[in-house]
Amino acid sequence: MVAAFAETAARPSGPPARPDRSQDRAEWLVRERVAEALCAKGEPERGDGGARLYSNVRWVERTRSNGPARDGETDLLVVDPVRGILAIEVKGGTVARDGFGRWYAGTRHLEVSPFEQVEAGKRAIARKLAADPRWTGGEPWIRHAVAFPDADRVAIGRDRAAAGLGPDAPGELILDRADLRDAAATATALERVFEHWAGDGSRDRPLTARQLEIIGDVIAPAVVLRPLLPGDIEAGEQELLIPTDHQLTALKMLRNERRASIEGGAGSGKTLLAAEKARQLASQGATTLLVCFNQPLAKALAERSDLAALVEAGRLTVSTFHELCRRLGLEAGVLPPQPAKLTQAWWDETLPKALEAAIDVVGGRYHAVVVDEGQDFEADWLLSLDLLLSEPGEDVFYLFHDPAQSMFREDATATL
Repeated sequence: MVAAFAETAARPSGPPARPDRSQDRAEWLVRERVAEALCAKGEPERGDGGARLYSNVRWVERTRSNGPARDGETDLLVVDPVRGILAIEVKGGTVARDGFGRWYAGTRHLEVSPFEQVEAGKRAIARKLAADPRWTGGEPWIRHAVAFPDADRVAIGRDRAAAGLGPDAPGELILDRADLRDAAATATALERVFEHWAGDGSRDRPLTARQLEIIGDVIAPAVVLRPLLPGDIEAGEQELLIPTDHQLTALKMLRNERRASIEGGAGSGKTLLAAEKARQLASQGATTLLVCFNQPLAKALAERSDLAALVEAGRLTVSTFHELCRRLGLEAGVLPPQPAKLTQAWWDETLPKALEAAIDVVGGRYHAVVVDEGQDFEADWLLSLDLLLSEPGEDVFYLFHDPAQSMFREDATATL
């Protein structure tokens, strides 16, 4: 039988180990019992994907428009595709309410009752879900219950099924020690809670697959915060400025090679080596061209402090291939007028052909060419770059590439 239950922690928890503290132990016990109950009730034939359990759901919201923010936590959130959403607050130890409406957990006075706490949490979560631009139909209806795993409602002295702790704390919404003794008892208690809120079912609406997806995205999003590409490159510049011993050794081994094709996987430092080789060549007096495919990368390389000085001195040119084609095509007067609407043919055919046509006018101006991201270059493009050298086929030409990273076309470097 395929389990129709999946637990998702709103903050990482790993396999639960039995904690020592009473409140942590109480939350652990309730989470385990509810998880077991949902698994036991799994009905794969419903085709709804099963219930989900989110534990320790923290939230932050403003108390009013432009007011101060407050934070809170909902111990458990059950999301059942058929029965709806249920928030559960857990209180361990002895729970008491005096004649003045004050609540206590053990000897500790509670500023708000467990019911007020879970109600505030469910409303905050409902507003968070409704605020998602993908959510439709207004705020979702979230039910609530409380769990007292160390207490027995029968101790109140009335009929256990109806024993409550006041008009705002009906017994039907309390899961006590007897309700949490095993998975079957907890499943029955959860059914009681949902039935209490359902009534004749007039308010119930099954959750759609889209709503389940949104709930998961809002409650426990799987996200990675990373800089945008320009910032990513900027942050990586420090690494580009500090070659490793292994990488410096690789360059030293190649220092007597005038022409080389260097293949390396992602993260192997190809861009580092290309920039360092271009810097060395320009520093030694060779008029050098450092060319790549990606515009943000070219911009970042040109702004590097150790390369910018060489660019300013006219000993190093840093450019994308297409920008080089455009600039030299204009200089030679062979670039056709740019159309109002650019097509892929402009990049794949017009600009490269302009560079080829410009060779007779602009060729021979470089003593060294260093190509990074070579896997994205056509074979003809690389031949045109070679013709920009004062001695084509003889002057320094270094090509750095990774066939596995070819994004726009097959890596043609192996055929050269």
